[in-house]
Amino acid sequence: LLLVLFIFQKLQNFIEILVDSLREENEKVVCLETLDAVLEKYKAGNELGTEIILKQICSCGGEDVIEALQKHQNEEISLMASNIVGKYFDSMDK
Repeated sequence: LLLVLFIFQKLQNFIEILVDSLREENEKVVCLETLDAVLEKYKAGNELGTEIILKQICSCGGEDVIEALQKHQNEEISLMASNIVGKYFDSMDK
């Protein structure tokens, strides 16, 4: 149980760092790719893992950041953000 809590805490810190990085000017593509890969990995394992990750992203304001990036001037960034919203957040809202 302690190991699970330790891993959960590290994952939460990692998600917060990624979301904070999305607020910065650089590395948006890398951060979006990483978030998508983490979500996809957990989605392949089980839906509960994906739900936990999504809640962590939302708790640090990540959903709003990703939704705002859908209107980014860089087409690659806006497309990646739209794909993440469509794959994960739209289904979460239902």
